[in-house]
Amino acid sequence: MGKYLLKGGPRSRPSFPLLAEVDTQANNWRWRFYEFLDKRLDKIEQGVPLMELGDMTEAIFRDTYDILGQLTLGLVEMKYGELLDQEYAPCPLCGTLHKSRGKVKRELETRVGGFDLYRPYFYCKPCRQGWYPLDEVLVLSVSPVQYDLQAVEAWLSIELPYGTASEA
Repeated sequence: MGKYLLKGGPRSRPSFPLLAEVDTQANNWRWRFYEFLDKRLDKIEQGVPLMELGDMTEAIFRDTYDILGQLTLGLVEMKYGELLDQEYAPCPLCGTLHKSRGKVKRELETRVGGFDLYRPYFYCKPCRQGWYPLDEVLVLSVSPVQYDLQAVEAWLSIELPYGTASEA
């Protein structure tokens, strides 16, 4: 299995020397996350003068949703990478094996962040049934807003006045 050395990034300065080696299959998601985070930090550094601690925390807070969303996507890739690249799957109704009809984008919003999930779609003509095996494994909501965020919204609606809860 091939290895990537993370001694430095695409620029001249070292980039995330946290890992000496990254296993290309199991930890490739880390490399992609580090690259995303490196670009996001560059954007933060160039965005506003970071003179006071409040400036720094505000700059980080503005990007927290995207950063944590990408981290969540990385964990999905680590745990279920084989389902993201799945080529064949049995029909849940008749059991016939079918080839993927390509990947379809799904926008997800979670309690910690949002991200786009590209997962394979399968369709059985005789059963007139389409399905996404990864959606079933992850127990995704039909809505883009996932169950963890729905639970927080429900709790906020009980605990806070409507106007305040709807803004949160």
